[in-house]
Amino acid sequence: MSIKVGNILPGSTATLKYTILSRVEISAGHYSYKLPDAFYPDYKKHGLAKKDFPYEFAYTVRYKSVHRITNLCIPDGAEVVEKSEDASNILVRGSEICR
Repeated sequence: MSIKVGNILPGSTATLKYTILSRVEISAGHYSYKLPDAFYPDYKKHGLAKKDFPYEFAYTVRYKSVHRITNLCIPDGAEVVEKSEDASNILVRGSEICR
């Protein structure tokens, strides 16, 4: 996936939202999903510092299962913001980039 956004004036804001539907892999006896690093902005590799090109990055992940989710590891800086009564539907939000 490639998204190019142009003609944004200085001080303006652009918001991109997209949905990824993916089956999770089984790793060490647990289901595992990793958000690809390519979705995190990385301007350092282009020689820019965050102060030169300020940006905000946030993500929301909804975990759904037909059974109760009993163990969920989330990145530092992320938090569970919604959980169904039977724990089969969990919403996680974060804004820190974990590389």
